[in-house]
Amino acid sequence: MKATTLKKAALVAGSLSFLVGSAYSQQSAVSGAGGYTTESLGVGFNLMGVSLHNPVALSGTFDSEDGATLTDADVDFSAVLTDASATYLLEIVDGTQAGAVAEIESLTATTVTVGAGLGAGAATYQIRAAGTLEDIFGDSLAGAVAVPGATTDRVWLPKDGGGFDQYFRHTATGQYRSVALPFAATTGTAVFYPDALFVQIADTAKDVVVTGMVKTTDTVAAAVEGFNLVGVTPPVGSTIGNSGLDTFLTAGGVVPTATTDRVWLPVAGGGFNQYFINGTGDWRTVALPFGASQNDTELTSGIFIQRNDAGDTGGALTVPAFYDNL
Repeated sequence: MKATTLKKAALVAGSLSFLVGSAYSQQSAVSGAGGYTTESLGVGFNLMGVSLHNPVALSGTFDSEDGATLTDADVDFSAVLTDASATYLLEIVDGTQAGAVAEIESLTATTVTVGAGLGAGAATYQIRAAGTLEDIFGDSLAGAVAVPGATTDRVWLPKDGGGFDQYFRHTATGQYRSVALPFAATTGTAVFYPDALFVQIADTAKDVVVTGMVKTTDTVAAAVEGFNLVGVTPPVGSTIGNSGLDTFLTAGGVVPTATTDRVWLPVAGGGFNQYFINGTGDWRTVALPFGASQNDTELTSGIFIQRNDAGDTGGALTVPAFYDNL
């Protein structure tokens, strides 16, 4: 089960140890109701999020929530969500769980069931099919005929509970198959977009163009103790200052302390810059805590949230105000 809610953070990103000397991912975009982003991937590990999506397939307002099952008697889920190979994502639009996202595990004509209760109640919702690795990367990554080799690119997707699954492009079929099970066919590996991912480029640097629709609503980010791998949903316009990160992360004083949360953004040439909220509510770099405000620093498509304070938390990554006009 994949889910992000304001009550329970569901993602543990795992270790940063393999990222030493990694490359970075730089994003450009054309905004609007639909468009494209270009991710420039260098040789090594690239932190990347998916910020354009499949269209909304269905929207409405739930009548009630009973455990993990939500009911809307005004629609027929089974008549609309008909792709048996798709992973459908439920997105809560308003109420106390606005921005929460969960995978739909089963459905009937009037109900959808997710892995655990969201606490959304009678909230407005929308549902879309998750993008797959095939949708997102197509034939842009270096693949392999049978099993991945030294020059085969790989995609690392975070797993529930920590760690990653690795995938490669099987050139004969165009499928993205598990590195651990290279001979097992697949109908498409879904990407849970609130998580970021890594793209390991093994041969040469390349650009990946991702097309889709702009999501104009907020998305909950998980922040459990430790490192959290987070996808940034807005394709353009999101800065560390307008993102809403300050509403649920722990600030420091004039300098960060042991309990000050940090945000890691990849930089050109490899590595990361670390940011924290100081006592005045401004963002600064950890390296230059007395330097200029970093509120206008643009977020990359994928980020790390380092939760140093005690207890798990989470909150909405807010879309820029101009998204109301998209």
